[in-house]
Amino acid sequence: FVATNGFTPIDTSIGTPGPAQLGTAISQAGAAVVTMAGHTFRNGDIVRITNSTGMFKIDGMDFTVGNVVPGVSFDLINMDTAAFAAPATAMLESPWR
Repeated sequence: FVATNGFTPIDTSIGTPGPAQLGTAISQAGAAVVTMAGHTFRNGDIVRITNSTGMFKIDGMDFTVGNVVPGVSFDLINMDTAAFAAPATAMLESPWR
């Protein structure tokens, strides 16, 4: 599996990811909140972050999506980014369901 350019949700029970979506920020806070206008994620989806413009410590890692605000934002469950050097300002993702 090779993931490039942003978030790639992972579900090995199906074949390919959906179309990529552009994110504009990941907060530098106790709960990492991803801002992504028009996103289609649902609570429980899995995402892989790649090629973000910041937060390189989590680049390439997989996270569960939670606390979804449809079309606006979602949390990366169990990810505390408060001590990270810089917030991310852009990324792409593709939903797997």
